[in-house]
Amino acid sequence: MAYMAKRSAWRSTMEAYLSLRQLMDATLRSECGLTMRQFEVLIRLWIAPGQQLRVGQLATQVYASHAEMAQRVTELEHDGLVMRLANGHEQGHLIEMSPHGKRRFADAERVQSDTIRDHYTNLITEPEARTLTRLNERVLEAAQATIAARPLT
Repeated sequence: MAYMAKRSAWRSTMEAYLSLRQLMDATLRSECGLTMRQFEVLIRLWIAPGQQLRVGQLATQVYASHAEMAQRVTELEHDGLVMRLANGHEQGHLIEMSPHGKRRFADAERVQSDTIRDHYTNLITEPEARTLTRLNERVLEAAQATIAARPLT
């Protein structure tokens, strides 16, 4: 019985996540003209040291292939949202948001914050939030340890 309850918790977590991600994507598209995948790149650049990352670093952070991330960066660059910077003697270009990209990101971040508030944070109590945080940190730590011990390809 406990196993079934835990499987049910897993399924409901995944269904909630996927539904919220679909809602976020639709909202970002309609209100900001960005996809969730594009927003993920912009938010990673925003929080990165110096607000710059290489394509490979971006790919790792959002669990995408290098080729897929290179395509996303090219699309964002074409839309004037990011720029590739010369990187001296190091391999690969650094990517950073353009001034236009920073303005678009600020708009999208407000939309994302409103959506998270309306469809997640307003629905849970502070004790539930603390419990979820502890649980998610435990799951993340275990998954990262497994990945570090046995890199997945």
